[in-house]
Amino acid sequence: MSLTPEQILDIEKRAEAATPGNWRTEECHSPACWCRMVISDHRITEPPFKGEFATIAPSGSLTKDDAEFIASCKQDIPALIADLRAARELLDEAEGVIAQYAPGFDVLLDKLEAFLRGGADETAE
Repeated sequence: MSLTPEQILDIEKRAEAATPGNWRTEECHSPACWCRMVISDHRITEPPFKGEFATIAPSGSLTKDDAEFIASCKQDIPALIADLRAARELLDEAEGVIAQYAPGFDVLLDKLEAFLRGGADETAE
């Protein structure tokens, strides 16, 4: 699957619209509980929870692995988008260079293919 630039922009907008701050997981406050919650270091600015840390997913709703995955997405998605854009820029640059020198590459590839198929004498000039 190849994402279009519009799809990447949509993903980026969703990531930017999510609750700000660094997300992290915390254990439920019950020692017998298996669950985790995801919270942000962003403090809520509106009543009735003004001043409290924003809860992304409350306790009792997530396994440890799911909570860690969700919390890491806040940092991972922007990093992946940046890497994807950088890789696409390099690919565009490489395609430009290849297009500029394509006839030379075709000849070189033909010679290499002939050599690999046992026609080494044919490649000597």
